[in-house]
Amino acid sequence: MNKYIVTYNGFSNTNTCLVSTQVAIDIDMNNNLAAQFLTILEDNALVHAQELDGNVTRVSVVGIYKL
Repeated sequence: MNKYIVTYNGFSNTNTCLVSTQVAIDIDMNNNLAAQFLTILEDNALVHAQELDGNVTRVSVVGIYKL
């Protein structure tokens, strides 16, 4: 398992920034392709953002830090 901190901004459908935060994610790269890496991070960030504010419709990843 590889551990990452992903910093991101969460936006509404009118492009208003609703959240700006980070989430810790564990990814098993043995079971995932490198091409799936960003998709996995974005999907996890979106779920986290929507838990914080249900009006978030998309996220923009600001930074990825491997621990």
